Amino acid sequence: MAVVAQAYDFVVGIDTHSKTHTLAIISAVTGAEIANETFPSTSTGMSRALRWISRRSTEDKSRVLLSMEGTGSYGAKLRQLATESGFRVVEAPFPERRIGRKRGKSDSIDAARAARAVLGIDTNELREPRAGQPLKRSELSRRGGRGMKVSVPG
Repeated sequence: MAVVAQAYDFVVGIDTHSKTHTLAIISAVTGAEIANETFPSTSTGMSRALRWISRRSTEDKSRVLLSMEGTGSYGAKLRQLATESGFRVVEAPFPERRIGRKRGKSDSIDAARAARAVLGIDTNELREPRAGQPLKRSELSRRGGRGMKVSVPG
């Protein structure tokens, strides 16, 4: 089968947070960053983000892959909207924490890493989003989720 870099023209990495989502559009062929932008995590902001992706990549959504962090938590609504709009959304591979300490860390860098991390992965091995799964206690504490409203399995 084909790897992501052969099957798609663009990969959009998305770093999700409670108040904002940062998106980075990467050329699947060259790995070059095309654009990077942060949007509010409101309904209006997420709609703007999806239009932004189409304007800066291609109108053919089948040629664009979204690699998103937090598809089951902060990014759940954006994942749903993107899927309903015709984009394929996959769960971004977990970043290696050591890389962040060595090369720096920011939402823009994390979004670009989320996109580049899938370029060499076979399209059949991409992780589908964990739709509708509540956060577990361990994930909640790891994400610093004090004050978040989530359902925690008994």
